Amino acid sequence: MASDTPSILIVDDSADKLVALESILLDLRVDIVKARSGKEALRRLLTQDFAVVLLDVRMPVLDGFETATLIRERSRTEHTPIIFITAFGDETHVARGYSLKAVDYILTPVVPEVLRTKVSVFVELFRATAEMKRHADSLRQRAAQLHRLASSSLAINSALSLDQMLAVLTESAREILGAEGARAVAHVDERRTHRAVSAASVIPDVDDGDPPASSVVSGTNRAYRTNRSLRPLRTGPGEDGNGDGRLRTYDVLGAPLTGRDGRNMGLVEVFGDANCGFTQEDEDLLVQLAQMTSIAIENTLFGEAREANRLKEEFLSTLSHELRTPLSAMISWLWMLRRKALDPEAAARAIEAVDRNARAQARLVDDLLDVSRIVTGKLQLDCRSLELGPVVEAATDSLTAAAEAKGAVAASRCVCAAPARTWRRASATRGRASRPGSCPTCSNASGRRTHRRRGPAAGSAWASPSCVSWWSCTGEASRR
Repeated sequence: MASDTPSILIVDDSADKLVALESILLDLRVDIVKARSGKEALRRLLTQDFAVVLLDVRMPVLDGFETATLIRERSRTEHTPIIFITAFGDETHVARGYSLKAVDYILTPVVPEVLRTKVSVFVELFRATAEMKRHADSLRQRAAQLHRLASSSLAINSALSLDQMLAVLTESAREILGAEGARAVAHVDERRTHRAVSAASVIPDVDDGDPPASSVVSGTNRAYRTNRSLRPLRTGPGEDGNGDGRLRTYDVLGAPLTGRDGRNMGLVEVFGDANCGFTQEDEDLLVQLAQMTSIAIENTLFGEAREANRLKEEFLSTLSHELRTPLSAMISWLWMLRRKALDPEAAARAIEAVDRNARAQARLVDDLLDVSRIVTGKLQLDCRSLELGPVVEAATDSLTAAAEAKGAVAASRCVCAAPARTWRRASATRGRASRPGSCPTCSNASGRRTHRRRGPAAGSAWASPSCVSWWSCTGEASRR
């Protein structure tokens, strides 16, 4: 007999009367339970709900009235309908029966049609009440699911990464639908695929899942239901989710992750008991959860694209500045060469500077190619030591021509580790970069001295005849 079939309890100490009453009620399609005493009837009522109780008044040990009194004392059976059936029809017995909230008092012999009609009314009331309870429970469950769905939406949109987002999705899907496990896969592009399995799941994380189901999702972008046989993961030493380690059939409900343009981005699946199955409401909830996750994934990808675009613009701005610097130096040196105002030695330096800046531009182009190699994952690094002195010197040389054209001085300072002194040289007309070495006029001087003279500096290989050069010696006492 089905568990939702109404039950009728017949209580009488006479076996013949039990059989007679049962035969009258057989056409009602109910589950008939018989009890030979009041105690047995009370035991039945402890574990089962009945649409109506047919109770005999005259019984040994506990009569009908005493049994009814005990029935009314329990909250579970307080409102269970009771019909007294007896041969004693005096007003005292009738009044006592109704005082115990009995719904009827029938005298024997019983008219079958009358008894069947009265009992059928309470059976229908029991069915209607059970249906209302199921509906109320369903509404409460639906409200709880919607509440968890709203909380999951906040958690998904608050996730800091796609992996965390999918982890929240699988755990929320498992909890909301009451499933045994959930998994999700998101294909961002050809090189990025994110996967997640709910933490409490005994479902293995299969890379490709069910190929037919995956093809259905990617081809139609619709939810689907299917059965799948899987071997549950072990949840502890010597045990697994199925108890014996054998394959188990699961009821699988899946929903697609779709973009605004209809592009399929992946799927989410929940696994439940094949004997219970998922309902249409469960499918609707999973589709809503998948849609919210799809929107959150797209928002995250749009944010990443905006950040990448900002970095690209910043890179282009820096690149244009780096390209302009050597171009400006080359233009300045070429302008001075066209004037033919430089002696052969200075002209050689100008050509050297133009060549150096051209090579710098070539390196920048190589760096651009390196960026492309980084994006494609083909860049190979060549790590080695670098002397910073020539780098500082080259940077100062790139500004020398522009400084001289405006009558300014460009100077630099290079601090050497050994010896513990710093020598600085500057040119009033070219601003030559500093080089560590010895002061041409004094040596090992403590304190600060400045030696100044007109004409080329003694021993200088890069001073023009008309320059004013000086050396500055900074000893240990005034080192900066």
